[in-house]
Amino acid sequence: MAAPPRRGERLRKMARQPSEQFTLAPGAITSELDEYTRPTYWRLCWYDGPTEAQVQRAAKELDAEALDGVKFYRDYSPLAWAVQAIRMSMTLPRTATSGRGSAHSTPASSSPP
Repeated sequence: MAAPPRRGERLRKMARQPSEQFTLAPGAITSELDEYTRPTYWRLCWYDGPTEAQVQRAAKELDAEALDGVKFYRDYSPLAWAVQAIRMSMTLPRTATSGRGSAHSTPASSSPP
């Protein structure tokens, strides 16, 4: 199947509009031609923000023909990874030696011997 006419131009225009729709910074969604794979393919890429399904839906409403064979790639920014690591560390169970005191300290409510 032949590529749609002016595909690159259409994909770049399409990438700008979902950025506006999802209130992302201008240029947050980009269109890239991956020339290092065979066969080559176009992809829409972005960090954080909307899900892949949301961007696919919005892009199909704009220009379904240009999307034939296009891949969608959502990645996470370093900040998103850091926030998730902090969240995970806060939900880990505490060990006997973590927190206040040590494993051998006496509870505050116990009476002296």
